[in-house]
Amino acid sequence: WTVFLNLLVIISISHFKKLHTPTNLIILSLAVSDLLIGLIVMPVDAINLIETCWYFGRTFCGLFVVIIGLLLSVSLGNFVLIAIDRYVA
Repeated sequence: WTVFLNLLVIISISHFKKLHTPTNLIILSLAVSDLLIGLIVMPVDAINLIETCWYFGRTFCGLFVVIIGLLLSVSLGNFVLIAIDRYVA
């Protein structure tokens, strides 16, 4: 559901010219970061919760921590920008 609904938001905002507003571009950025979380972080983390050992190697373990930190920071930054935008509006 995460991937499908965020893909729906991305397609909707990208396709319709009336939706190309600054607020919707921030929402588009949030949808892209959430899509990447749904595609990369959630499946690997689900496997990590189910299995008892890490199958992806030492390099990907360090890279995965960086990816999680980066994507969660981008999502949080988008929330802050949306809050600032709504406060100003």
